[in-house]
Amino acid sequence: MKESNNDRWHSREDKGVNYIRNKGVVRPSECYVNHSYARDLKPNQIKYLMKNWDSQRVELPLVCEVSEDKYEIINGQHRFHVIEKLFGSEELVEVQVLPYMPVKERSDLYDRYNKGSKPLTFDERFKARIISEDTIAVSIAKICNDSGVKMSGITAPKGSSARNYPVSRSIKLMEDLFKRGVLERTLAILTTAYGDTDKDFSRDALSNNLLRSIGRIVYHFRHEINEERLIEVLRSKPAWTWTTLTTVAGISGSLKESYGAITIMENYNKNLTINRLDASRLTAVERPSLHKVHKDYMQGVEKG
Repeated sequence: MKESNNDRWHSREDKGVNYIRNKGVVRPSECYVNHSYARDLKPNQIKYLMKNWDSQRVELPLVCEVSEDKYEIINGQHRFHVIEKLFGSEELVEVQVLPYMPVKERSDLYDRYNKGSKPLTFDERFKARIISEDTIAVSIAKICNDSGVKMSGITAPKGSSARNYPVSRSIKLMEDLFKRGVLERTLAILTTAYGDTDKDFSRDALSNNLLRSIGRIVYHFRHEINEERLIEVLRSKPAWTWTTLTTVAGISGSLKESYGAITIMENYNKNLTINRLDASRLTAVERPSLHKVHKDYMQGVEKG
């Protein structure tokens, strides 16, 4: 990006956000829109701008610097499109540039400038994070891909039923399990238990309830659990029967969140005289450092 002759840095509050802008010039070839949340171009607006183009009267587009010579368009998608049509992709365009910010902040700011857009869902934001190469989102997507799990709206068509294995709509929960360092093992256990079973038997195997239950078990008993026995316990019943355990009347709060996991552990301990696991530990939740979890995961990827 070349600097403009105008003031280089200045603070400004706009659309309810206070941030620092840098004036400069960029080329359309260096700019892009994030299609995970960007609105479609409006043909009538394009026609009007092309017919009445006057660079002196057009407000400067707003972009965010993502990396060297790469900018995301926050406001001015139509203007960039028209400039490229009229003058080519290498035309120098004066813009207002925001310093780097995470994709969630960029999408929030995009929403503020384009109020006609619907608020983004968590899944849409997650997809945007993958496109923007957010390391955590990319790592979760890789774990799912390696496990054969399809994420609804991302690696499976939007609206795909989460009841149909191997589709899951529990992306937010998966991120939570990743932060606890148990996502990979949790998916491995569930896909091994139900991957080769029929459609009805595997229904809901990747639902919120069962993912949460197995994730909780793996987290609290990561060094003691016999995974082969746990898989055998899960395969003793259709996946959907385990998920109904969390809807029992009369329980709520932390007990409700743990009830499915506790019931699975009771079945795990059944007929064991040694190496029984204390299911009461399932009601306690401690989270390790996210930095450590991600560091450990990436070290495992490099070794693999």
